[in-house]
Amino acid sequence: MYVRDIWYDCKQIIVKVGNSMAISEARRAANKKWNDENMKDRYDRIQIVVLKGNKAVLQAHAKNRGETLSGFINRAIEETVKRDGGGK
Repeated sequence: MYVRDIWYDCKQIIVKVGNSMAISEARRAANKKWNDENMKDRYDRIQIVVLKGNKAVLQAHAKNRGETLSGFINRAIEETVKRDGGGK
């Protein structure tokens, strides 16, 4: 994969995000309620910061591999920890 391919995929993602429908407040509240009830006991949240533009590149890479951004990041972390000799 070349950088130009990633950039093309990034433009597609930006277009899709720009054309998505707005979520109603009721749907947003229902999603928050479900997340609060089901996610806290099973997952920890980590916030990361990347340079401007890198988020789209990472999203495109994950999409090309059939992964979510979160799934890609988790896989990258697990592989790095395993490679470094640590982990489970």
